[in-house]
Amino acid sequence: MNATATLHVRRAGRDDVPELTDWTSDDPVVRIGADRLTAELATENYRPEWSWVAEQAGRHVTVGPPSTV
Repeated sequence: MNATATLHVRRAGRDDVPELTDWTSDDPVVRIGADRLTAELATENYRPEWSWVAEQAGRHVTVGPPSTV
């Protein structure tokens, strides 16, 4: 990756849901696991736009909930 590439942070959208679930973990430090995130998204108790996505050189480098910004 180009070390000088700009990091873009933006609100997540519906198209980002696969990446949001890919970045989840069963680790107790993570706030939500993939199964729970999927269930919460299905009932709209959680919405993609409540998360953020950081992209560099056209690829996601990290994601997170709004409270971590």
